[in-house]
Amino acid sequence: MVLYVATTVRWERQARRADTSAGLLVWQDAMTAWASRIELRALRDVDAGLVMNDAMLPFVLDAGQANVAKAPPGIDTDRFYPPVAGWNRERHLSSVCRLSEPRKRLDRLIRAYREFVRTDEAAPKLVLAGQGVLPDEMQWLISDSGLASRVLIPAGRSTRRIDRALPGASVHVQTSEEEGLGMSVLKAMASGLPVVATDTAGTKECVVEGVTGRIVRQEPEQAFATAFADRVCDILARSGPSMAVAARERCKEAFSTNATLARFTAVYDGLLGSTTDKR
Repeated sequence: MVLYVATTVRWERQARRADTSAGLLVWQDAMTAWASRIELRALRDVDAGLVMNDAMLPFVLDAGQANVAKAPPGIDTDRFYPPVAGWNRERHLSSVCRLSEPRKRLDRLIRAYREFVRTDEAAPKLVLAGQGVLPDEMQWLISDSGLASRVLIPAGRSTRRIDRALPGASVHVQTSEEEGLGMSVLKAMASGLPVVATDTAGTKECVVEGVTGRIVRQEPEQAFATAFADRVCDILARSGPSMAVAARERCKEAFSTNATLARFTAVYDGLLGSTTDKR
């Protein structure tokens, strides 16, 4: 048996602590500790572990699983590809995520976009695409920030409809607190989009800082909006064309279906070979 892991339960639940009451935190911490024990036991008991990023490699090894390999999922680069006309700074900014998921921190994205609009009245619109419904507090933040006419939420929640937000964009943006990899980032890169994203384990696996996009530190929180907006402005003003080309090439070379499939099959070939040898 092979176990494929992107993150840990402790990392995943860390983002939810800020909005959790003291009483619930006690219960949550107890359940997280219990789930973590199951997680570690599962990693020890399987025949091999597959991880999506470098941050997970030492975690799985420390859990006692020696047979571990990094094998991120692949992107169909024939389905996701740049527009024939090439990169265009006039196109919208794209964000694709589960709209109601707290870990995606859309509040930070909206505040960063507000800062962007303050510095550039001609800033392109922001398209928030994804499964689920945008929470009322996010809708209020958009309205209170004077962005109701600039932030667009496409109708329809099918995967194909959501993916349409990418090819016609200029920059892909992501403000998650935690990502195991970030499939929307890879789809955007395959579509020839520079990426501006937070410094999660998954983002650092995908984006090459200053080459295919920009990675923004999450702390200090009070400086985040300005820092994020500055990175987007820089790409639109200067580095967008070269980053668009580099993003596409990196996705093809490192994360296309052809590039990643061999890593999966190598693990299974090794397991099947060892089973045959035992017989």
